[in-house]
Amino acid sequence: MEPQPPKVGNGCGPSWLPRWAWPDMGFTKACDEHDSLYTEGGDVGKRFSADSTFFERMKERVAAEPSPWRKVGIGIVAPINHLLVRLGGWASFRYRGK
Repeated sequence: MEPQPPKVGNGCGPSWLPRWAWPDMGFTKACDEHDSLYTEGGDVGKRFSADSTFFERMKERVAAEPSPWRKVGIGIVAPINHLLVRLGGWASFRYRGK
């Protein structure tokens, strides 16, 4: 049996960023799924798909938020998070294949 690679990320942020440094915006499930996809790795298309899925999950979370004020706040944070993973995620994604 092949050993499992160490997990990429720490939930909502890169592995070098302590969890306490990033407030819980309700995106934990989306972040954990994104980290799993980054750990799985693949080619450039897989990374794009992982980042797109991450953004979709965050938008679903925003849509489900009952508080109008919190909905505005996390609605601003979601595209920022997506932009950050698009810009800096290359350093954490496990590239394999073509």
